[in-house]
Amino acid sequence: MSEFERSIIFTIKELTPQDAGTYSCSFVKAVKGTEYETPRSDTVTFNVTEKLPRATISVDPTSGVVSRGKPIRLTCIGAILPSGGRFYFYRDDNKKGTLDVSGAVHAASFIVNDMVNTGKWNYTCGYARIVQQIAYHAPRSIAVQVTMAGE
Repeated sequence: MSEFERSIIFTIKELTPQDAGTYSCSFVKAVKGTEYETPRSDTVTFNVTEKLPRATISVDPTSGVVSRGKPIRLTCIGAILPSGGRFYFYRDDNKKGTLDVSGAVHAASFIVNDMVNTGKWNYTCGYARIVQQIAYHAPRSIAVQVTMAGE
């Protein structure tokens, strides 16, 4: 770098959504009491999103125990924005359902009625906010256990 070339790094710590925007820079140099400013640089634009809260899941019946052939309702709660979003349901880490929602919908339910074998399964859910066609995923819920009992 020559003596006429200088650079500076501008760091913004602890960004908040209010820091999102379009940024550019210029350089001002004083020569014999007169200030000279360079033309503005090209711009850079960035968005700042908040860390999304973890999804929560509930099961109905609350015991999580159902008889063979009976349905069970899982409800996922997430912080969806007015721009819409998507809910996901998983059984033992395998995706079992997806539900797209419009508007600020904060919960979605998924009916499980395909359980024919006795046993225990762990269900989780997740959600994503959709902003300008980009999905921002929240951490998945803590698992709830569902038990299919004999008749």
